Amino acid sequence: MGSLASARDEPRIKNEPSEGPIIKIEAGTQPVSGSRTGRSPPQGETGCKAYAEDDFTGAAEFDLFTALTGRPDLFIEIARHLTVNALVRLYSISRDFHAVIGCHMTTVVMHQAFVKCRDAARIFPHSTYKSLCVLDPSGRPDPDGRASVRLVPSLRWLRMVMYREGVVRRIMDQVNQYGHNLPPRTGLVLKKLWFMMDIAFNDKRSMLIRNERFWSNLDLYVATLFFIKLDMCFTDPLTGDGETHLRRLLIGQRSLSRLLKTLQRNGIVDQLELLQLYIGYTKGVLVNMEIDMFGVPRSDIGTQELEGWGIGESKLLRIDEMIMMEAARRKLDFDEKYSHMMLWGYVDPVTLVTWEPGKKRDPVGEETDGEDNDQ
Repeated sequence: MGSLASARDEPRIKNEPSEGPIIKIEAGTQPVSGSRTGRSPPQGETGCKAYAEDDFTGAAEFDLFTALTGRPDLFIEIARHLTVNALVRLYSISRDFHAVIGCHMTTVVMHQAFVKCRDAARIFPHSTYKSLCVLDPSGRPDPDGRASVRLVPSLRWLRMVMYREGVVRRIMDQVNQYGHNLPPRTGLVLKKLWFMMDIAFNDKRSMLIRNERFWSNLDLYVATLFFIKLDMCFTDPLTGDGETHLRRLLIGQRSLSRLLKTLQRNGIVDQLELLQLYIGYTKGVLVNMEIDMFGVPRSDIGTQELEGWGIGESKLLRIDEMIMMEAARRKLDFDEKYSHMMLWGYVDPVTLVTWEPGKKRDPVGEETDGEDNDQ
């Protein structure tokens, strides 16, 4: 027993080299954490005396990222948890990462899109934005047989849907900060409005607005409610002075980014900027002008109001106009519900009692997009 006790108290020291790093500990010291010095420990010191054998042999340090090149499944898992900017940077600077992600581009991009902006990924499908797609780096053929290599969503498409998701959320926040409550479903409806803004021809817009699976009656109601709340944002709350022309001008643009800047008071800050926006939207009396006007190039005067963004000659109907026309075609009688839309979020539409703070609002905004989930 005495020999066993003495053997247990003595630290184990190995002097013979073996495979892998060897940790050496001097007798009478405590094994605490320390840094690798790359030299033999000095004699006569107390404290940590732990070091690796490869510090003295000059062996190369272990590179985790290089070791992962043999495990593409781990590369893909890492890519799923990166931010978009980090993913783009790593994709552009690492050859190994670029090769692995290129072979699984659709998997990585669609996972990021459906996790971070699911509704935007469904409403802005990459198949309708071919300029934001790339040929499959792995060379997989097109299943429809229209091309030798299929098109897959690119990182540019991912950035686009995430940008639009952020703009829509900030628009809703800005309207709420003005004191006008919006149903939660407004975010989904705004994305559908933006998708229609990308369409530059009346016939295609009409086909989409009449698709009741895409534009349900509830969507038309929430869109009309949003237009009314937007008009209230541009109206003086005390005097009531205001008009709908600014809302019409902003909805007639090609994106909702201008609307966000206006609500944030970063856009249309003076009369000149408002005049430039108006001239770019409609020619009006400037139909025969062949010179630049107020800083707007003559090639851009009135292009927003015409089909094809100036290519055609017919007037391009605004989204709010088409929603009103479709609501009338479906006989939804929205004109009898304008007062309820104005009071939504403030007053119970049945009892006309002011909502208490924290009380659940009208279920119009709580319903999910069950029809779209089936698409």
